[in-house]
Amino acid sequence: HPEGVPQEPLQRIAFEKASIARAGSPLVTQKYPHDVARAVAQTAALHRAELFMRGHAWGAEVSGDGIEYYDCYGPLLLPLPSLAGAHQADNAALAVAMLRHQDRVKVSPEAMAAGIREARWPARLQLLGEGPLTALVPGRKVWLDGGHNADAGAAIAAFFGAGHMGGASTSSARADV
Repeated sequence: HPEGVPQEPLQRIAFEKASIARAGSPLVTQKYPHDVARAVAQTAALHRAELFMRGHAWGAEVSGDGIEYYDCYGPLLLPLPSLAGAHQADNAALAVAMLRHQDRVKVSPEAMAAGIREARWPARLQLLGEGPLTALVPGRKVWLDGGHNADAGAAIAAFFGAGHMGGASTSSARADV
């Protein structure tokens, strides 16, 4: 392993993600466990990027009414995303934090709310409509997700564990790629 790259998997992932940091540009992140947060902070400092971590520089509470976002600029009440999955509200809050902690592009709270409501992300917990794939399993719903790590797998499991199967079969197939 290269010098300075953490060996522990979560710390290494944090290091790699934080390595996008650039001097003079904000690095806005979710909240992480202490060791991971420390690795992110060290990497941000190494790149001379100001760090804005959830739970320190900003926060958000998600409820059935929406996203209650707050930071040094004041609170915002934002809509829930139309994207499937409870984790999408956390992703939306992170996007808002990114917009509010940079100074190159001004985005109004109304535009942020519209973006959250109207966002579409093909192949992320996407319910497929009629077509060649769904024709292979008549009478069943087919969901598509391109998740590629353990966190994505956990989010998908939570979504379907919350009863979003819509009458689909609970049988599954696994493909190792």
